[in-house]
Amino acid sequence: NESENNVFQRIEYDTWARDSPLIIWSSFIQQGWSDTPSSYPLRILFWWSYVFGVIVMAAYSAMLVSFLTVVDDGLPFETLQELALLPEYRLGIQESSSLEAFFKIYPFKTYGDKLIFGYTDTLQPSYTLLRQK
Repeated sequence: NESENNVFQRIEYDTWARDSPLIIWSSFIQQGWSDTPSSYPLRILFWWSYVFGVIVMAAYSAMLVSFLTVVDDGLPFETLQELALLPEYRLGIQESSSLEAFFKIYPFKTYGDKLIFGYTDTLQPSYTLLRQK
């Protein structure tokens, strides 16, 4: 009786081992499977593939939603030099910040004078006030 039980378990394991790629695929696509594996290694493999499938699906959904909702403005400049050449753009920074000190030293002083310090509304005590301007 015990050898008969072992043969049955071996046949069941072979069936699940043969079908495991299909089972893993079904967990990726979130479809049900009529049987549950009885061996622990297959249960663990099935569980990990299910978790991986959920993570991949969540990441894909988040990427798709962000791609469809975010509009790329495409700024007409990439460097401070290009920004300084455009008269309709200014640079707003927070008062008493490291950026203020940064734009007061030699290599960037010309950009600070042209983009920040020449205007009354580009240097504010908080970023909230900068956004309101």
